[in-house]
Amino acid sequence: MIQVYDFIESVKSGALPSNKYIKLAVKRFEDDLKRKDLHFDEESAQAALDILSLLKHTKGAYKGQPFGIQDWQAFFIANLYGWKKNGKRRFRKVYAQIARKNGKSELAAAIGLMEMFFSPEADKTPEVYSAATKRDQAKIVFEAACSMAKQLANDSPAFKKLSDIFKHHIEKKDGGIFRALASDSNSLDGLSPSCAIIDEMHAHKDSSLLKVLETGQGSRANPLLLIITTAGFSIGGACHKYYQVVCNILENKIQDDATFGMIFQLDEEDIEGAVNNPDVWVKANPCIGRTPNWEYMKSMALSAKNEGATAMTEFLCKNLNQWVSSQSVWINDEDWMASEMCEKIDEDLRGETCYAGLDLASVQDTTALVLYFPKYNLVKPFFWLPEERVGVRAVDGVPYLDWLKEDTGLMTTPGNATDYNFIKKKIIQFNEVYDLKLVYYDRYNSSQAVIDLLEEGVPMEPMSQGYLAFNRPMKEIEKMVADKVLVHEGNPMMRWQMGNVVLKTDEYGNIKPNKGASNEKIDGVVAMAMAIGACLQDNYKNIGSKSIYEDRGFRDI
Repeated sequence: MIQVYDFIESVKSGALPSNKYIKLAVKRFEDDLKRKDLHFDEESAQAALDILSLLKHTKGAYKGQPFGIQDWQAFFIANLYGWKKNGKRRFRKVYAQIARKNGKSELAAAIGLMEMFFSPEADKTPEVYSAATKRDQAKIVFEAACSMAKQLANDSPAFKKLSDIFKHHIEKKDGGIFRALASDSNSLDGLSPSCAIIDEMHAHKDSSLLKVLETGQGSRANPLLLIITTAGFSIGGACHKYYQVVCNILENKIQDDATFGMIFQLDEEDIEGAVNNPDVWVKANPCIGRTPNWEYMKSMALSAKNEGATAMTEFLCKNLNQWVSSQSVWINDEDWMASEMCEKIDEDLRGETCYAGLDLASVQDTTALVLYFPKYNLVKPFFWLPEERVGVRAVDGVPYLDWLKEDTGLMTTPGNATDYNFIKKKIIQFNEVYDLKLVYYDRYNSSQAVIDLLEEGVPMEPMSQGYLAFNRPMKEIEKMVADKVLVHEGNPMMRWQMGNVVLKTDEYGNIKPNKGASNEKIDGVVAMAMAIGACLQDNYKNIGSKSIYEDRGFRDI
């Protein structure tokens, strides 16, 4: 148990840089030692640590080596197995939030094996499940457990006699099973988990899987529900809500003797400038130097600095374990407004080269058109909404009625459905006033209006809504905003929509707006990306792979 108290002392003394929630977890431990209704059983805690030390790592540079228990892991395990209340396990629900590459899946696998073979429930036909949104994710913990079990069986004839290890499940010969379980499984009902491990809960759309497993534990005397995750992008989602519950427990705002949590993240004052401050990274990465190693962390930080807002957000969320709101997933409001222009230049634009993006919505929703003037790096948005829908949308708390009175580019068409003829006339007008080179539109909602515009001589082309089409213009916008050269006039409707954007990323790092995940309208942002995409396409031969404003001057406002 010396290692546990070493962790406590290093946190209290500041020798181990720790955030406030780790400090509060340590304080809770020490305060609870004084309580008469709780008992900390050092023998049980030490027995769990002894079992853990028999297991071996399953992958990477440490594969095949003994677990090598870190101080924070010793504290975590001691809390799970040492605390008792009325002779039974005290902590039945456990939440661990830790950054990527800190061995959380291996630790979860080890706990699953201990619950299967060595816990008080082990004599009562244990059921252990590694659960996630997708079976492939659930199998990460399970496959680590399989590998650990095989290594332990090779080292221990007694364990080998006790266990059967198969590809899709592990059996305890006198009764019990350990297997992976996905939320889309058809066999969720009727489960009686003695231990349920929920991996990467931040990816869960709701708490339904957690509730099914939790309610299934009702017949168990010493159940364990282990939630182990990194932070995510869904603020307000099921995992973030539970994270807030655990924060409130640690802050003693609410009382819950059955829930334990360890949250490794930065303190609020660390976040700004964290990418350049390795001294604070340990707060989110208690295993740093071992896994992840310093070279990996520094390379991820460098990528975040060099590759724009998307890479920076990924670094903050996954490597520094910060919850990131949808407003920050792409471009935050402060950076967006730093490019605001103080005065309009409509009088300078007649005859100027421009490009357009047209996001045609369904007939009862908002349609957006954005013009992009490359000479000034200026975007000008225009929006249309059916007149009878304005009041309906205003009830949702979105100030459409105010925007109609302001110079936001918002216009209405009569009735309860968008009249595309109004939009068509406006685009024809723009084609006459400006040197309109190309209009990109979304083929999905194209209408007779598009055919009419082509007949009027408006240069229009459909733009794919996939990753490859959006990736370059979206990252171009990131760079232009970061360099404070994208001019947008501070349009309040466009500003609101920028705050709604959530990105979707493919396996190659290409990005596009995620219309399904964005809570509110983003059609103006989509149209802006399409307009800049049209410019990129039209000028590709001249600018190669360089920025669209690298060879052009831009106006100082």
